[in-house]
Amino acid sequence: GLEVWRIENFKPVPVPTSAHGKFYMGDSYIILKTTALKNGSFRHDIHYWLGKDTSQDEAGTAAILTVELDAALGGRAVQYRELQGNETEKLLSYFRPCIMPQPGGVASGFNHVEVNEQEHFTRLYVPFARSSLNHEDIFILDTKSKIFQFNGSNSCIQERAKALEVVQYIKDTFHEGKCEVAAVEDGKLMADAEAGEFWALFGGFAPLPKKSPSEDSGKESEIVVKLLCVNQGKPEQINFDSLARELLESNKCYLLDCGAEMYVWMGRNTSLQERKGASEAAEKLLIDGSRTKSHVIKVIEGFETVMFKSKFVEWPPTPDLKLSSEDGRGKVAALLKSQGLDVKGLMKAAPVKEEEEEPEPYIDCTGHLQVWRVNANDKALLSTPDQSKFYTGDCYIFQYTYSGDDKEECLIGTWFGKKSVEVERASAMSLASKMVQAAKFQAVQARIYEGREPIQFFVIFQSLQVFKGGLSSGYKNFIAENGNTDDTYSDGGIALFRIQGSGSENMQALQVDAVCPGSYTFVCKSQICLPGHKRRGEKPTNSGNYWVVKEIHHFTQDDLVTEDVFVLDCHSDVFVWVGQEVDAKVKSQAMDIGEKFLVLDYLMEKLSRETPICTVSEGSEPQFFTRFFNWDSAKSLMHGSSYQRKLAVLKGRAPPSLNEEARDKINLSAQEACPQARTVPVFEEASSEAEKAIQEECATGDGGVGENETEDDEGRTIYPYERLTTRAEDPVPDIDVTKRESYLSSAEFREKFSMTRAAFYKLPKWKQNKLKSGVQLF
Repeated sequence: GLEVWRIENFKPVPVPTSAHGKFYMGDSYIILKTTALKNGSFRHDIHYWLGKDTSQDEAGTAAILTVELDAALGGRAVQYRELQGNETEKLLSYFRPCIMPQPGGVASGFNHVEVNEQEHFTRLYVPFARSSLNHEDIFILDTKSKIFQFNGSNSCIQERAKALEVVQYIKDTFHEGKCEVAAVEDGKLMADAEAGEFWALFGGFAPLPKKSPSEDSGKESEIVVKLLCVNQGKPEQINFDSLARELLESNKCYLLDCGAEMYVWMGRNTSLQERKGASEAAEKLLIDGSRTKSHVIKVIEGFETVMFKSKFVEWPPTPDLKLSSEDGRGKVAALLKSQGLDVKGLMKAAPVKEEEEEPEPYIDCTGHLQVWRVNANDKALLSTPDQSKFYTGDCYIFQYTYSGDDKEECLIGTWFGKKSVEVERASAMSLASKMVQAAKFQAVQARIYEGREPIQFFVIFQSLQVFKGGLSSGYKNFIAENGNTDDTYSDGGIALFRIQGSGSENMQALQVDAVCPGSYTFVCKSQICLPGHKRRGEKPTNSGNYWVVKEIHHFTQDDLVTEDVFVLDCHSDVFVWVGQEVDAKVKSQAMDIGEKFLVLDYLMEKLSRETPICTVSEGSEPQFFTRFFNWDSAKSLMHGSSYQRKLAVLKGRAPPSLNEEARDKINLSAQEACPQARTVPVFEEASSEAEKAIQEECATGDGGVGENETEDDEGRTIYPYERLTTRAEDPVPDIDVTKRESYLSSAEFREKFSMTRAAFYKLPKWKQNKLKSGVQLF
C-alpha cells in the first residue's frame, strides 16, 4: 500500500488517502510504498518530496526521518530524494497521471490557498507569459471554458500523448468532465481558430525565440563517476582504476556521485548515526554544487538496486536473503505511535504464501496445427501423425491457428532441439520470420528451446515425443564431420523413454539412454510400464546499435505506446510487444530485441538465454499476453499515433474505458440481433447510432439491395466518406470511431466494400476490421 506523511513542526503527520497526490510547494513529505512479495515478505521504497518553497529545516527533517523510518523497517528500504519538478519516474507512477503541486504550505509565512468553487482562474504552472513558452516543451493552459495544450515544435509524439493524460485529469478533476479541449501546434498562426484563441490570451501571436547555442552547450559531455567514503560526516574521495564491488566495506558509508544521481551506500555494520551523517553529507554536496536536479538514492548493503549495481564493472551474485517483515512493521509502528500517530495501516499482516499452482495455458486447444522440419535452408511439412514426434538434433517450425475472443489468432513458433546445429537454428528463425511478415506481423512469433517449453506449447502439441538424434541434413553433416556416433532412433531399434509432466495437458516422452537411475518413470518401447516417481520440479537458471532500456514502474496497458517496442519480463517467458506505428525494419528485429534483452541481462536476473521469447504485435495480442494487464481490447484496436488516439478520446470521438457491465449492456441488443457483429463501443451516446445501424441491417437477413436500404438512410445519421476516414482533414466529431462505416450512406457503403451492410456484418469481426483498414475506416 501507500502511506504519505507531511512534515509539520518537525514531525510527520499522516495525509488522508483522499489527499494523496496533492502536494503543497511550501511543504516536505515522506512517502512509503510497500509491495507484498510472493515469499510473504514486503519490499519498501521510501521517498521524501521537497517543495520548491519548503524551508531548509523541514527538508533536513524529512531526510533524517526517512533514515529513521528505514531503520525501523529493518534497514532494507531504498530511499529517494525527490525535488519538485524533478521527481523520479518511480514516484510519479504512484500518482498517475501526474503530481500537481499547489501554492502554499504549513510553514511560517505560507497559507494554503482556498479556492472558491464558483470561480475558475486561468492558470499556467509557470509564469503566465509568452516568455515561458518554448519550442522544446509542452504546456497546458487551463481556463474556465477550455483547456489548451501547446505542443512545442520539437516535442515528440509520446510526450504529447502523455501530456494529454494530464489534460484529461484536469478536465475530470476541475471541470467535472464538462470542458472543451484544444490542441495548439507550435507555428500555427491566427488562421487556426483554436490557435488564435490561445494566442489572444497572451495578447496576440508573436514568434517564440529559438534556444541559444549557449543553452544547448550547457549539457554535460561526459560524466565523471566519483566514489567518496564518508568518515565522521566528511566525504573523502577514493581513487580507483575501475569501479569494483571490493571497494565497498561493510563498516562504512559511501557516496557514489554519478551526476544525475547521487547514491548513498550504507554498509550492513554501520550505525544509524553514521547513516544519517552520510545522508547529510550527500545533501550538502548537492547544495554546495547548486545541483538542484540531482536525485539522492540511498541503498543498504545486500539490497542494492539494479541501477546501482550496473555502475560497477562487475557485481558478484548475492544470495537471496530471507526477509521477515513482522519485526520491521512492529518497530515502525512503535516509532510512529510514540509520536501520537495512527499505525493501523502499518499493522496489516503479511500475505500468506500460497503453494505454486500449475499456470493456466490461456490458449484454445482445439485449433489447427501445422509442423515443418527444417532441412538446411528449406522446410518440409510433417504428416499429422508425425506432428508431435520431434528429434533432439533437429529444428521445427509450427503454425497454430485458433479462435480468439473476436478473431482468429495465429501463433508461429520455432523449436530448437538440444543437439540441433546453429546453421539450422538460424535458418528456422529466418523462415519463421518470413511467415510472420507474410501475415503482416499479425501473428505471434515464439522462439522455444527443448527443455524450456512454456505451457502453451504443450497444450498445442498435447503429447510430445522427443527422440534421440536427428533427420536433417545439417545434423547428419555435423556428426559426420566430428566423427560422432549417429544414435538417431529407428523403428527397428530398442528405446527407453522417460515420461514427465504434471497432467494430461503437458505429458512428454523423452528418449533416454537405456539405464535407469531409479528416480523417474520410464516406458519401454514394448509399452511395459516400470514403477517410479514423477519428475522432480526444476527451477530455471536464473552492431553498432545503441539500445536504451527503461523500466516501466507499475505498468498498465496505457504504457504500451504505439510508437515504441516494449519487453515484458515474466522470468519464465519474455514477451516483446511491438506497436503499430513502429518502423517496419524494427518490427522485423523484434525477436533480436528479445535475444539482446536476455544476453545483456539488463535487470541482472541471470535468466537463461534459452528462455522462451514471444513477439506480439499491437492489435494481435493473445490472451496469454493480455492476462498480465487489465486489458481493454478496444484500445488495441484503435489506429493512428498515440497522440491522435488520446486527442480523439478527449474530443469525444472515442470513449473513455467502460466498465464491463456497461459494455455488456450496450452490446447485448446488437449481439442478439446479429451474433456475428461483436462490437466494442466506446461512448454510450456515440454508439447508439452505430448500434442502431447494425440492428437494422442484421434484421434484413437477406442482404438485398433496393428500397429497404433507401428507407434506412432516411432515418440514419449520414456523413461523407472523406470526413469519416482515419486521415480526414476535417473529421466528424462525436462519432464512435470503432464503427465509422455505419455512418456511410448505403450507396457509399456498397461502393467502398462491394457488398451491403447486412452481408458485411455477417463476416467475422477480424475480417470486418481488415476490410475497414483497406479503406481507411479502421
